[in-house]
Amino acid sequence: MEGGIQERQKMSYAVIRPSNQQNSSYVPAKPTNKTEPSCSTVTKQPVITTRRPPAFGQIVKKQVWVEEKPTIPGVLPGLQYLTSLDQVFVKQHIDMMETMWEKANKYKILNKQSEQVYFVSEESDKWNRQLQGPDRGFNLRVLDNTSQEVMRFSREFICCAGCCCGYYESLRQVLTVEAPVGEVIGYVRQEFDKSGPCYSVRDAEDTIVYKITGPCCVCDCPCNRVRFPIVSADDTEEVGVISKNLGIENYFGDADTFGSKFPQDIDVKIKAVLLGAIMLIDFSHFEQGQ
Repeated sequence: MEGGIQERQKMSYAVIRPSNQQNSSYVPAKPTNKTEPSCSTVTKQPVITTRRPPAFGQIVKKQVWVEEKPTIPGVLPGLQYLTSLDQVFVKQHIDMMETMWEKANKYKILNKQSEQVYFVSEESDKWNRQLQGPDRGFNLRVLDNTSQEVMRFSREFICCAGCCCGYYESLRQVLTVEAPVGEVIGYVRQEFDKSGPCYSVRDAEDTIVYKITGPCCVCDCPCNRVRFPIVSADDTEEVGVISKNLGIENYFGDADTFGSKFPQDIDVKIKAVLLGAIMLIDFSHFEQGQ
């Protein structure tokens, strides 16, 4: 019986305490990549890149320019882009900071495919912009897609540039169109008309080609469209229109401000003068501070 008890103790001892041979052959398990989550474990989160939203009034879309066209015999250099046009859109970039400081105007002239044809930049004295407002004198430089100045629209300072000032001939506005710079190709003159604002589109000889009329009162509010019909010199036929859609988007940065339709087969010089008429109408009726 004593031998049985000793044998049982040996067996128990063998289970509780492994032999030296087993310890020598023991190989620790290799650590794996999988770890149990714990409060002290720092896990790397995936990097998420986000784009900052554009600034208020910032131009986001990249504008596509019209393809460069070779010069056309008999057409002034830079005006060849107007030969096939019967419709243009004018976009003015409105800077929200202008509520505190009047900046020089900038425009983009687009065709109906939304391709940019010209870029227009105002040159004027910074103090005149603050003190004289829309009555200020200015030069508008018209650049093509090669940054060459192909046209220039200019107006002298007029102490009263509103539509009601056409009664006095000395106060009537005159915008001169040059292409190239130094060569006058036409004028836009403010005329007196009892029914409302009126402008004459003239050639280099100061002969009336078209007239542009407008509403007596321009209501500058959203959802309102203002039309300035383009009529023949004898007032018998409407040949086109200059219009401005006063949608709410016009108050928030880059927005369609003007659209114009005119006959495609007219002289490109007169088309250039009509572009100048759009600018003069903008300064006379829609410029900030009016």
